[in-house]
Amino acid sequence: MVERAAETSCARPPAWRELINQIFRLAIPLFGSILVENSLSIVTFLRVGQILGTEELAATALGAMLCNASAFAMGFGLSTALTPTCAQAFGAGNFSRVGRQCQRMMLMLTLFCVPITLLWCFSAPLFRALGLPLSELGQTYTRSAAWGMWPAFMYDCTRRFLSSQGITWPTLASALSTIVLHVVISGR
Repeated sequence: MVERAAETSCARPPAWRELINQIFRLAIPLFGSILVENSLSIVTFLRVGQILGTEELAATALGAMLCNASAFAMGFGLSTALTPTCAQAFGAGNFSRVGRQCQRMMLMLTLFCVPITLLWCFSAPLFRALGLPLSELGQTYTRSAAWGMWPAFMYDCTRRFLSSQGITWPTLASALSTIVLHVVISGR
C-alpha cells in the first residue's frame, strides 16, 4: 500500500507545479512582448541620437513626453480594462461578449485618437505657450508619432483580447517582427 502511494505521488506532480507551469507558459510570451514593445522607444531615441544630433534628440524627448502624457498613458490605461472584463467573459463561456468588449474598446480608442491627433499635429503653439524650446522640432516628432498612435492602441486591444483567452505566443511574434522592422527602417 505504501509503495502504491509512492508511485502515484511520483507519477503525478502536485497541483501547484501544474499551476506554476501554466503561469509561466502564459507569462513568458507576455513578458517578452511587453519588453519588446518598450524597447521600441529606446531604439527610436538611440537612432535619433546617432543619426541626427542633440537638438533633435531633445526635441524627440519633448515630443515623446507630450505623446506619453496626452495619449499613451490614458489610451493604454483605458485598454487595460479589457484584461479583467474579457477574461471574466471568457471564463464564463460568454465568447460573444469577449468580442463585443474588445470591439467597444477599439471604437472608444479610435474616437479618442481624433482630438489627440489634432493636438499632436499642432503641438508647436502648446510647446511655445509652455516656454519650451525646440517647439517646431517637437511638433515634427509628434506629427510623425500620430501615425503610430491608432495602430498601437489596436495592437494593445488585440493583445489583451488574445491573452484573456490564454493565447499569448502570437503577441510575442508580432512584437518581435515589429522591433525588427523598426530597427531596419530607422537604420536607413
